[in-house]
Amino acid sequence: MKRVKEYIFSVVESNEKLLKLVWIYFLVITIIYLALFVLSFIARFSSWDSLLGHQLAHSILAFLSAWIKHMLTIIGVYLLISIRINLKNKD
Repeated sequence: MKRVKEYIFSVVESNEKLLKLVWIYFLVITIIYLALFVLSFIARFSSWDSLLGHQLAHSILAFLSAWIKHMLTIIGVYLLISIRINLKNKD
């Protein structure tokens, strides 16, 4: 019984580490996309095209759609891991 408890705690502990990695991934992806957005924004303003508004709107939509896709993936992984932790804790 003692070994079973140790195993369960090690699994829960490793899942908590995995959750921390998911949050680190979330922050890294957000920072990368934010940096890309700022760089594209600067590049759009430096060219001063007549279609600046259209290009800016396009880059904003592309940034937001990619960011939302990554965030939904991260939320899905987070939920799966937290459900797994809850099921392990109930046993």
